[in-house]
Amino acid sequence: MNITVTIARQLGCGGSEIGRRIASALGVSCIDREIISRTAERFDLSEREVAAREERVSSFWERMLNGFAIGAPEAAYLAPPFQTPTDQEIFEDETEVLRTTAQQESCVIVGRAAAHILEPHPGMVNLLLHAPLKFRVPRVMEYYGAGDEEQARALIAQSDAMRGKFMAQMAKKSWTAAENYHLAVDSSTLPLPELAEFLTAYIRRKVAVAREQTATEPASEAPGT
Repeated sequence: MNITVTIARQLGCGGSEIGRRIASALGVSCIDREIISRTAERFDLSEREVAAREERVSSFWERMLNGFAIGAPEAAYLAPPFQTPTDQEIFEDETEVLRTTAQQESCVIVGRAAAHILEPHPGMVNLLLHAPLKFRVPRVMEYYGAGDEEQARALIAQSDAMRGKFMAQMAKKSWTAAENYHLAVDSSTLPLPELAEFLTAYIRRKVAVAREQTATEPASEAPGT
């Protein structure tokens, strides 16, 4: 039975670090930044551009401008290959990569609405990480280059809004609704290494219980017996 761990997280909660620690403890791959490289290569975009467009929804004017990429009547014609891929196309491409990876091997997937786009199975564990602003703001200043608390708060507000819209439009789900996950955790309550250990133990136990239940389920009878 493959193990698929998905981690949804608010900006500044330490989701990437926790994901890497869990993957290392379980001895599986962590799908995070590498999918950006794969998608950038697929669409001939820079990794920076793909990263900027992940988990957000294009504004009305961006979609309008993308629609004119093939050339307005008074402009020189541009062949379709030069048209910028839509957020939906990037999302669908990444979704296909995630589905293939999850089918082939055990892995930890950070972000990308993985809990909502992958087929549920007994070895799947969906986590949601959240934290209060007083925990997130310093981390955003340290890891995302925000110059001060005001800028960090603005980045957090923008990220939360965009991820919420992304989930609603792309996955048709409420991003922070606890019922969409197996476990929702405030990542500020423990040092991140300890929290990763706790979550790893939870994942191992949940998967073990799923394996026990699968093993004791009666085999379905063949048709006509």
